[in-house]
Amino acid sequence: MNFIGNPFSCAINGNIHTWTKTNVNNTIKIWDGAQYLDWNGSAGTITGGIIPTSQSFFIIVTGDTPSITIPASDRTHNTAKIYKNNEILPNLLTLKVEGGGYEYIDQTFMNFKENATDDFDGEFDVKKWFGIDLAPQLYSVIYEGMNLSINTMQNLESERIVNLAFHVENSGIYKITANGLESFTTDHFIYLEDLAMNEMINLSENPIYEFSYQQGEDINRFRVHFLDEQYVEMENINKEENPYFIYSNKNKIFIRNKSNNLNENIKLEVYSILGIKIFSENLENSKMSNFELNVENGNYIVKITDSKNSYSKKVFLKK
Repeated sequence: MNFIGNPFSCAINGNIHTWTKTNVNNTIKIWDGAQYLDWNGSAGTITGGIIPTSQSFFIIVTGDTPSITIPASDRTHNTAKIYKNNEILPNLLTLKVEGGGYEYIDQTFMNFKENATDDFDGEFDVKKWFGIDLAPQLYSVIYEGMNLSINTMQNLESERIVNLAFHVENSGIYKITANGLESFTTDHFIYLEDLAMNEMINLSENPIYEFSYQQGEDINRFRVHFLDEQYVEMENINKEENPYFIYSNKNKIFIRNKSNNLNENIKLEVYSILGIKIFSENLENSKMSNFELNVENGNYIVKITDSKNSYSKKVFLKK
């Protein structure tokens, strides 16, 4: 972490992704007194990416003898206190959390780009820096110890799941608001899963979700599901005809029970494409279940049997 200042006598555009750099990531962070605002050159909580006159900021150094050159062409005479960025970036979801009786907010970003990877990439991703205890903290977790405020991933495939953590020192009612839904194509739908409440919220229909939080709860509370049209079509099937929403992500199978029949004996079976049974399990009495299978990459048939009928769905599993 290195602390530098705006070298010009006017505001500048924080186009760090185009600045001349040696051993420096595409990360800008500014402390606002409660939270760290951030920017990766195209998205983040620094409004419009504008760095005001005399404003100092953090950059992230990755090696010896770092250097950075801010071109004069990035100077701007915008002196407004609040800036607005009218550019709509494709496939960029913003989740804002607020509440608990305070005016503090936090935001986290999920973006999909052709040249990005699903691991940490200093060119696109920004690590999470935590604010004060009373400010809510919402961020992606790509693996243990790697927390991101801006999470840029590979091109959006048919389905993708992002793990979200939330915590704050103050118990209360909080609200998550989704923005940027219009930046995704109409054949993609986005769901917020509340693991504590066993709820799946279609953000495309309900972009605001309120929830109760008690201090000390498990921080790994949420998941964001990006689903394409084939899964949305399944979601819209009449519940009496097919009460189960089945899909896969990597080597996991997810089943959402859309009915209220949680006390039935419901059996899950997984078959290879040749009809060989490779897995069998009774579903728990919950709205959402998932199973991780150690199998070869390929297509599999998921079969669910309850007291009324049986339902099947082909999924693709990969390690």
